[in-house]
Amino acid sequence: MKRITNTISLLLATAFISFDCTTHGADAPGELVPHELRLKAAQKPHNIVSYHHYSVEKENEEAYLNLRKEILQVRQYQVENGSFLWYAIFKARTNEFGSNYVLSVGEDSAQMRGRLPWGIPQLPPSLSVDRWKEIWSELRELHTYKGTVMVVLRDYTVGDMDASKWPEDPRKIVLNIGYMKPAEGKERVYRDAERDVFQKVWQNRYDNDPSFLWWGFYSLRGTNLDGMDFDYMTTNISRSDVKLTQEESGKIWDGIKDETGKSLKDMGVESMDDIREIKSVTYDLVMGTDGSKQLKNQTRNSLLGTWVHKNKDGSYRKKVVTHFTEQLSFYNAAGELIEKRKPLPMRIEIIDQQPRFTVYAPDGGTWNAAINVINGKWYEQHRAVWNGRWTETDPTVYWVYERSE
Repeated sequence: MKRITNTISLLLATAFISFDCTTHGADAPGELVPHELRLKAAQKPHNIVSYHHYSVEKENEEAYLNLRKEILQVRQYQVENGSFLWYAIFKARTNEFGSNYVLSVGEDSAQMRGRLPWGIPQLPPSLSVDRWKEIWSELRELHTYKGTVMVVLRDYTVGDMDASKWPEDPRKIVLNIGYMKPAEGKERVYRDAERDVFQKVWQNRYDNDPSFLWWGFYSLRGTNLDGMDFDYMTTNISRSDVKLTQEESGKIWDGIKDETGKSLKDMGVESMDDIREIKSVTYDLVMGTDGSKQLKNQTRNSLLGTWVHKNKDGSYRKKVVTHFTEQLSFYNAAGELIEKRKPLPMRIEIIDQQPRFTVYAPDGGTWNAAINVINGKWYEQHRAVWNGRWTETDPTVYWVYERSE
């Protein structure tokens, strides 16, 4: 089993994880990557998730959760400042793996030093360093750390930006995790089944089932949690307060059951039990940060609209930004249009508290650069990562965009 080491850099998932180009674009000259595939890459919600497992005795739970509520205000402050994307506490319905509480932390990179228990983070004004130390001193008497699992997102369902399906009360969220161990010699066919068959199954359910919120497929990056033997994970997130009738549920599954079975048989798979072992655990959300206030969403929302960068000679470039695309146009000093490009899918991510954006080109290329919005101006660094390599541009030079009517 893969192990987490003390050197976090060995677990580092780079900032520039992009979409699979094995059959399109960069690895197949002359073949363009479909817009839908690039748009899905732009909608990727995160790269890394860590699950920290704890055991808490029943008589300690109330005091334990009260301390976690104090910690939550710090984590919310950190989420809003870009330390990570979310922080959530789940309780297992059954005491699996010797742990009944799990802390989930989502990020776009794995650089978590100084942000979790092993360091004093940036604290909100309402909390002193002394109180922070007291909290952890008290917490150590109430729980037993069992280990951490770190996974990398490989595939996912795509949902709406306004999150209208999500409940107002986050405690209505239910997380089901499937811990997967491919059968010997069946790892590739198992991966293909998850990505090529079951992603479509869960996307179909998302599109038609108001109780279903999200599906993700992950590969294991590392773990030090004893009693676990798995290489992949799936997560299903649903609502406990939205119930479908048996007839409604039957219609959804009848519509996809036959197609799923046919797709698996086309791959030579009679049953998923033949290609993997699964152990499932269901968790209920106890508390978590407000994702609408995370720096990633703040940054994305601040970019929506039309922006203009003016050159010294009077010519200028214009950007029109939606939630997941940008469109560039170029004008001469007389204001005449020189070139208007098609909209390109664009993803926002936060790497070590620095907002960055990635644009996905039709040929499979990617452009990733640091950005900031300060006092109503959008600063975009000239120096960028183009197809995985840094450009030689001066890193002190920026395009400076201002809003346009």
